[in-house]
Amino acid sequence: MTDAESETDPADLEEWRRHVKDGSYKQASHQSLVAAVQDLGPLADARVLNPLMLEISDRMMRILRKHIGRNHRDEGEEAIAFAHEKLLQAALKPASADGRALRKTFVSTVKSRAADAIRREQLRAARFVELDDDDAATSPGGWTEPDVEGHLYVAAMLSRIEDPDKRLAFRLFVDGATRKSIAAALGVSTKTAEKWIADAKIQLNALLKVDHDA
Repeated sequence: MTDAESETDPADLEEWRRHVKDGSYKQASHQSLVAAVQDLGPLADARVLNPLMLEISDRMMRILRKHIGRNHRDEGEEAIAFAHEKLLQAALKPASADGRALRKTFVSTVKSRAADAIRREQLRAARFVELDDDDAATSPGGWTEPDVEGHLYVAAMLSRIEDPDKRLAFRLFVDGATRKSIAAALGVSTKTAEKWIADAKIQLNALLKVDHDA
């Protein structure tokens, strides 16, 4: 994209249509892409919006992967996915704080959300997994109140729950979300969400028993 093209009016659909057609939109600045998506609006030509959003998404992912290392839980994939989803939502909401920030300081805003995602993971890892009273009563080894090392041990166990949907449902449950809100977030019925949480607890207890008996 030439210097003149880089100054394209964000709301000029025809110009952005031309940039998409010749591929020059890939040379546009981060801020220009966000401004275009926001000013064109969600009802604009999808053949223009989709490539622009995909380019924005790819750039966000590259920055997030650079700043959230593989030393984090699940090699940082969950933290990256969390930050990426929030940033994409913000890009489509020009009135939001992050929506405005992405339009002005794209890279620093993405870095800031990467840092937030890392802090969120660290806080979750340090929290103790509080099982229901029934689970605590039958928990293998009578384990009820571990020390800080135990907290981290249980957090590590959580990452070993095999099914990603059940793992996410249980983590949301641990974070204090209601079964109804978990079901809504995952797009399933409340009954399914409850079953996933129960299955995750069963698997977690089994993992704890194996490690306790080892």
